[in-house]
Amino acid sequence: MRNFFEPNKLPKKINTYALLIALICTIIINIGFSLVFSRQDNKLLSDYQNRQRTAVNITDLFISDRFVDVYEELNILRNSNEMTEYLSNPNDPNTTEEVQKMFVRYANSKNGLTQIRIIDELGDEIVRVNKINSKIEEVDKTELQNKFDRYYFQHSMVIKNDQIYVSDFDLNIENGIIVVPYEPTIRFAIKLVDKNDNLKGILILNFDGEKYFSVINRYENLDMENLEIGILDLNNYWSLNHSEMTDLDEIVLTVKSNQSDQMREIFEKVDNHGEMSNDGQFKYHSNYYFYKKIHEIDEARFVFEGKEFSWYFVSFFDYEKIVESNHPYFHNRFLIQVIGSLPIFFLLFMIVRLTQQKKNQQILILTSAYISNNTRDGILVLSKDYEVVYCNNVFEDIYGYKLHELLNHKITEFFAGNVHKAEIVNDNGELWNDNVWNKTKTGNLILKNLTIKEIRDNKDNLIYYIGIYSTPAESNSFNRGLEKSEYQSSLIYQSDIESIGHYIDEMEKDHDEYMAITVQLMDDSRKLLESSQSIHGKFVNEGQQELRIDLGYNLIAIPRSNLLVMVKPVIKDLNVSQGEIFIRPEEVIVEKTMKEIDALLKKLQMRLGYTNLEFKYQTGVAISNLRTESGSELVQNSLIALEALTKYKKSSYLVYDEKHFEYIKYENALRNELKSAFSNDEFFVVYQPQFDVKTNNVVGFEALVRWQNALLGEVSPVKFIPILEETDQIFLLSKTVLALVMEDLAQFDWKNRPSRVSINLSSREFVNKKLMNEIIGIINMSEIEGITFCLEITETTLIENLEIVNEIIQLLHKDHIEISIDDFGTGYSSLGYLKQLLTDELKIDRMFIMDYPERDDGKIIKAIIGMGSEIGMNMIVEGVETIEQLDLIKDLKCEAYQGYYGSRPTTLKAVYQMNAQKYKK
Repeated sequence: MRNFFEPNKLPKKINTYALLIALICTIIINIGFSLVFSRQDNKLLSDYQNRQRTAVNITDLFISDRFVDVYEELNILRNSNEMTEYLSNPNDPNTTEEVQKMFVRYANSKNGLTQIRIIDELGDEIVRVNKINSKIEEVDKTELQNKFDRYYFQHSMVIKNDQIYVSDFDLNIENGIIVVPYEPTIRFAIKLVDKNDNLKGILILNFDGEKYFSVINRYENLDMENLEIGILDLNNYWSLNHSEMTDLDEIVLTVKSNQSDQMREIFEKVDNHGEMSNDGQFKYHSNYYFYKKIHEIDEARFVFEGKEFSWYFVSFFDYEKIVESNHPYFHNRFLIQVIGSLPIFFLLFMIVRLTQQKKNQQILILTSAYISNNTRDGILVLSKDYEVVYCNNVFEDIYGYKLHELLNHKITEFFAGNVHKAEIVNDNGELWNDNVWNKTKTGNLILKNLTIKEIRDNKDNLIYYIGIYSTPAESNSFNRGLEKSEYQSSLIYQSDIESIGHYIDEMEKDHDEYMAITVQLMDDSRKLLESSQSIHGKFVNEGQQELRIDLGYNLIAIPRSNLLVMVKPVIKDLNVSQGEIFIRPEEVIVEKTMKEIDALLKKLQMRLGYTNLEFKYQTGVAISNLRTESGSELVQNSLIALEALTKYKKSSYLVYDEKHFEYIKYENALRNELKSAFSNDEFFVVYQPQFDVKTNNVVGFEALVRWQNALLGEVSPVKFIPILEETDQIFLLSKTVLALVMEDLAQFDWKNRPSRVSINLSSREFVNKKLMNEIIGIINMSEIEGITFCLEITETTLIENLEIVNEIIQLLHKDHIEISIDDFGTGYSSLGYLKQLLTDELKIDRMFIMDYPERDDGKIIKAIIGMGSEIGMNMIVEGVETIEQLDLIKDLKCEAYQGYYGSRPTTLKAVYQMNAQKYKK
């Protein structure tokens, strides 16, 4: 934030209140920082634990496959022809020689193998082949040893014939001497028996553990630098990714001593707490461990050293060490917070301290808050001489001026002086609060709401004026204008139309003909422009060069965030021919203009970086002619076309025509007159009887609302009900109709002449539970005997709100109120949804019988009646006007009908008399 205030002498004493507030705020900020650090810390730890788990799972998969391979290879060797011959004749030198050759072949093909041999039942080596650094050595008989005392021989001799013994990791020892180079060795052994199942010895494979289990280095995408992973057997722990050691002490440390002992100690502690399982994770000191039992091995086939103990894959990492070496900002977060807290504390202290200064200092601090660049409003600060002192970024974006261009200049050099100082400051301390038109740097005319406030010191001396430019107030009435007009726009005020019109008259005085184009942005594009005045300002200023310079538009006026009014001279060419058709010049110009606007919006979309947002819009166009008296009238005509387009919804633009004016004029008149229709009791009800198809007796009647207005005459419900549905006045209409029906019903005795009255409800009314409860209450309080009430709703209401509708229908049925589906067949007619509904009756729309028999064979209505009969619903056909139509539905076994053949809508008295005839018969 820029500081434009005059310097002030600060108090010498430290303000205790400022210290306390600054300290509390600093603590809160530090708590926030701690929460952020903690969240990042947990995320980092979780990331390493995920890597850890992934590495263990990969190792498990690989090593399990290796075990299965060894099992199969040992059985292949045991069952080979050479081995079978040997087991049949163990004393025959030839069979022994053949086995040795087979061992040589096997050793050549097997990576990681260091030794293959046969030991007889007495522990004597019979055949041994060594493999050292890919070199095969056939051991001479004189160098063969007795291994009877070795643990792996003893354990191998007690396994079953179909099992394989797996030793712990160990160093290879020959003749009591550790074999060099040092290599951790793992042994696999299987019994050798002859065809009579006599034990002849064991077959043993020795593998270099480092090569045999070299799995981790195959997965270079895993960051293993700080992650230890290895195998834990009964006595040893072997590192799989940090085993590159050549010193004996290091080998022993890894395989046989401290590291292994520590692992065993950790697992014993876990086991003692009852937490040992096939897999799990835990923390020990600063290390995070994850262990997993090798599981892809059939334990019936493999016997590990220690019998009950299987191998575990173990992974761990020192989290504190990782943070210290790789994430110093986490490791030093306390120091960072302390260092960061000092300027925060100082800044907060200064802010709070400043607020304790004199009254003029308090006001200036309030002003600084207003002019923060984070505000959504444009801020302009003037000296008492009306010179610009400051403007924020939003103001720059709206009007296109930069602060250095305005600084120390009087504002009247840039904006017209159409704001006059009020004599009396209002309750909010404002000198002005109203919409104003100003030109941008590029010449656009833009409307904003301007609030002006004074800033005074403690001696009541004027220091600054602050102007706050916000989004203009929306047009929400039809009577704000300079004078009464036949047309009152619902989009902008009449005064704004006049302001734009005066500007057009001045700009276009040299042109005989020109057009006004009003563009209304819609949906997401509208929300975007209304969300930020900065974005809106950039949108306007980016587009102005294209429009004003490249395309020849003389005016861009912006009365609302989502409205653009543009003016362009009309230069007519000769008629354009397309085959036999000649197109009017105006049509060519309008079509070209629409393409220009569409292309412009797409360019702006790319320039502003909103490639995923579609700029939806609709346009009203008006072209001046001899009857156009002023620019105001032209703008008004484009607005009329735009409003008519909103109602028609047929295309993206509409060119003004007189019929559009009459349409909008009439609709505005409807809206205006509806405001007083309820208070003036202008609504009344007529009734259309419903007749039994067989007897032609009255079985009920439908209440139909009508509106009689002094200015408009009798208005059809088709015209005024959609307008009422836009507001909550529709709820008032339903209660008004019900009250009128109750009033009419009370005039007659229905006790001995029972009948049914149907009342129409819109979708909004029927799904409003509060309104439905009110209607039920009114009906129950009426105490009119002999009348059954029925509420008529459309198919659309049912389908869009099926669950709610059924709930409300059940509520109505409890009070014996029936439900009828009105205009059935015009919506989603199907047995599927009808079976889910709890309605009592179908009213088949007149469109299915109106053309019978001249242009309709009656098959469709037959199918609909058949559909209703299928689920047992009562049916009424609407619009029956001829005897042929009545005969048709009679043949189709429909219960009732309604239409001009029976009676037009009439008074309830006439319906009552028709109903009386039934009982005289």
